[in-house]
Amino acid sequence: MREQSITVAPIGFGIARIAVWGGREATGRFLPTPAYFMPRRVPSKAPDFGGLEARPAERTAVPANDVIDRLKFPLSLALPGYNSCSWFDNKENLTSVGLWTEDGSTAVSDAGGKVRQIGHQRLWDTVEELAEVFPGGIPLREDFGLTITSEGQRAWYQDPEGPSWPLPTQ
Repeated sequence: MREQSITVAPIGFGIARIAVWGGREATGRFLPTPAYFMPRRVPSKAPDFGGLEARPAERTAVPANDVIDRLKFPLSLALPGYNSCSWFDNKENLTSVGLWTEDGSTAVSDAGGKVRQIGHQRLWDTVEELAEVFPGGIPLREDFGLTITSEGQRAWYQDPEGPSWPLPTQ
């Protein structure tokens, strides 16, 4: 079956090159070049950093820095539209990383390996799952792909049958 068209689109922190096949399915891979576009503004809840104080701290083996470095691209696929912030000490050492999504789910991990989470989604659990899929080094964007069908769309790693993450259709 011949491809009918090619679409190049920013998705997460990457650019996907997608071929449409027979009008029923589109597949492609991400290009190696990163893409950081200003996200569209949607009504959303603010992060609940204050509410985290009442939550018990949990231990994590995933360094807080992985969110802003090694896992940044896969996290943009696994948690579409997430926001993050970082805190540093007066010597410019990372002390904490915060994550939140539009539903108000919030997580903060400190450099000492403690995490607090609140909301419908357990955001740091997603970070830990990604750390298991990508145990070392920065995963290459071109090792990720995208499949779009009438049932939905999902990003995947290395193989369409490998680890995957559903993407919103809006």
